[in-house]
Amino acid sequence: MYETDFQSVVGSEETILWQGRPEKKCFIIESIFNPLLPFALFWAAIDLTIMGGLFFSKVHFEDISSETVILLVFFLVHMMPVWIYLIGILRSIRSHRNVEYIVTDRAVYISGGSNRYYYEKKTYQELEGVTLNQGFFDIKLGVADIEFKKEKEKQGQILRNNLKTFAICDISDYDRVYRLVKDTYEKAKA
Repeated sequence: MYETDFQSVVGSEETILWQGRPEKKCFIIESIFNPLLPFALFWAAIDLTIMGGLFFSKVHFEDISSETVILLVFFLVHMMPVWIYLIGILRSIRSHRNVEYIVTDRAVYISGGSNRYYYEKKTYQELEGVTLNQGFFDIKLGVADIEFKKEKEKQGQILRNNLKTFAICDISDYDRVYRLVKDTYEKAKA
């Protein structure tokens, strides 16, 4: 185990059983190969082909008209889906340094964020189940995700952060951590 500022959110009556971070390689690869990749590639291919035809059809740069410049600016803006995809990858790379997990005898803590730092805590009483998940890249890179099913949210309750799922993602010692979390969860629910 190692000492970080994230440990300060753990209650004094709790015992840290495990602490870790996601494997960076898998974390980044999964952000690149997301469902938007084919769409971004297709969009970029079309726009770059048109922009290349407009821009490189002019033999001399002095011959570029204002209409050509306007069209180039238009296509740069038109490529917004590609920019959004690329920004998503950069945000994921940047956010990796803030992602950390702590498992205690009473709760699970997950931190994250790219522009701001936040954490979420769920006690074992708030969880409905624990599952182990391995996607294609997880299998290839020897990591897995431990996902937690949260209790049904109360109708009308506003979520206070942007964590999509409550999960410990992309960890290499997933077998040991899964058994540890599953045993602690079952003891807490008994």
